[in-house]
Amino acid sequence: MTDSAQIRDYNCGCFLRNLMWNSRGMHQSFHYGPFDTPKAYRSFINDPHATIVAISGAWLLRYFHSGADLSEMREDISETQKIERLHLKAFEDNTSKAQVKIWTLADFLTDRVDNMRAALDLVQPGAGQAMRSMPNLVDLTGFGAFLDRLKNQGLYQKPVGDYKEDDSAPRPREARPRPYIVN
Repeated sequence: MTDSAQIRDYNCGCFLRNLMWNSRGMHQSFHYGPFDTPKAYRSFINDPHATIVAISGAWLLRYFHSGADLSEMREDISETQKIERLHLKAFEDNTSKAQVKIWTLADFLTDRVDNMRAALDLVQPGAGQAMRSMPNLVDLTGFGAFLDRLKNQGLYQKPVGDYKEDDSAPRPREARPRPYIVN
């Protein structure tokens, strides 16, 4: 197998089949998003053994953290939004044979620990329970305002869901009443 990105992207379907053949008996997972080769997803949406876990709208974090001016990114964001819409439509299509679970970014962040465990368990049973700690979450302060600016520019981000600024903050544990021991 080659590690050349040019060869991999030239015929991604053959690359994925080759990867599965060379690693049979092993579980394979990879990240795929709207910035990747568009024709690659067609190879796995029709695979009855594939499990697809998608977080719609997560690609916007790349633009949010870039710090670039929104007017410069507007065209790129619009194009990426169209690509994601096509992917989600294909994933939700009744002819897709893969097992598919789609979260909006807002839904995923509201209970990220349980959702991360559920996603891992979907991909590989038991992996979610084996997870010892959560990966650190990047700072999302201002992401809600960023989404509002996108909406004001005519780029409504429905796939993100109903995001509230405090959705990404870790939830404080509820104070439990202290037990009293009476002799």
